[in-house]
Amino acid sequence: TCKMIWRIGKMVLQTCTIVRKILMASKVIVNKKILCQEISIMRKTLTAILTAFLIAFAASISLGASLGQGARAIGMGGAYTAVADDNYAPYWNPAGMTQIKHFGLTLGVGAQGDLDKMKNVKDALDDNIMPAQDDLNQSVQLATLLGFTTKHFGINDYLDFDLTTKMDDQNTNINTTAVDYGLVTVAFHITEGLAFGINLKAVAAGCAEVNSPTIPDTSNYSKTNPTQWIQEISDFNSTGAIVSYNSGTGTACDIGILYQLTSKVNIGFTARNAFYQIDPDEGTESIYKVQLDTTDSGYALGYYKSSSTTKNLAVEIPQSYILGLAYHPFKSTLLSLDVENITNTSNDQTRIHFGLEQTALWNTIAIRLGCFTTKDEPISYTAGFGLRLLWIFNTNVAVVKSENNNAAIITEEISF
Repeated sequence: TCKMIWRIGKMVLQTCTIVRKILMASKVIVNKKILCQEISIMRKTLTAILTAFLIAFAASISLGASLGQGARAIGMGGAYTAVADDNYAPYWNPAGMTQIKHFGLTLGVGAQGDLDKMKNVKDALDDNIMPAQDDLNQSVQLATLLGFTTKHFGINDYLDFDLTTKMDDQNTNINTTAVDYGLVTVAFHITEGLAFGINLKAVAAGCAEVNSPTIPDTSNYSKTNPTQWIQEISDFNSTGAIVSYNSGTGTACDIGILYQLTSKVNIGFTARNAFYQIDPDEGTESIYKVQLDTTDSGYALGYYKSSSTTKNLAVEIPQSYILGLAYHPFKSTLLSLDVENITNTSNDQTRIHFGLEQTALWNTIAIRLGCFTTKDEPISYTAGFGLRLLWIFNTNVAVVKSENNNAAIITEEISF
């Protein structure tokens, strides 16, 4: 398991490196201190988590940050609000912690994106050639999770990082957000069949935007004739590269309810980030332009900050309201359905999640199938497999297949 954690960690670090190379290879004018800050934080966080694993009692790797946490839940299409009976309950439905029977620690790190595009970019950069423009249009999500849970109390911390690049012959647009949640969870039964849970969160968030004309590849330009260079400088400097950045800290909370309607039916509700207050820092907006520099070998483009002003970007975190249903038609069969409404983002949407779990051999083996919808894709599919040894060791694997993103997920949990 240690080797598995380390390999996934190396993959995440390679993803960070690829993202940085994408920005450099596409010749986007950016403030390195701003756009590389989140990547640096991610590296430090990952190093700390990998070190913490050496003393952890339980471990899990979670890929697919945009869909959620945990291979069992993701294998069921993210339809987990009315299930939430394991160490990931604080994320899906804090009231579900009342179903946990043992103490456990959770450790997770993961990434999601178009794996084929990432490989194409890596191969092109390894060969010292410019990646294809379509491959440079990327959406990458990174996530980490660390914490412990008991039946009524838990402490967790998770980080979500998202970077999207859109590029054509004329313009380059980059959006990146990083949100870290530190949460304390309390859960209890109101009545025998009704449970309530709440996450109290400390939030640190940052966001950056880059809007820039795309600089063409100047490798074939004359090093001694400045005509071509002057035209490119004039075109670029008509607007310049606009870089905006802001960050903030604050508080938020999640509310969860779990109701056992019958011995076979559970109803769950989660309001994620239902109440929050983010106090933004003083943000900045800088304009970068280019100039013609003279070098020993001829002409080259140089970059400088033309102006910098105060501008406060809205530091917002997404809010989700999820209603879930779980049904056991048979003791070994579980069906689940979630309806999720995501607001307070630039991509507000309603998602439908459906999941199926079939266990066998006294719950030793589990087969899972699922699907979910998003605003950008009509339907995505998931599948998973679980192996449980006694109640201590629980291994889960899941895969996600969609038009634009693919992911593989594996989790290993140990409970006491």
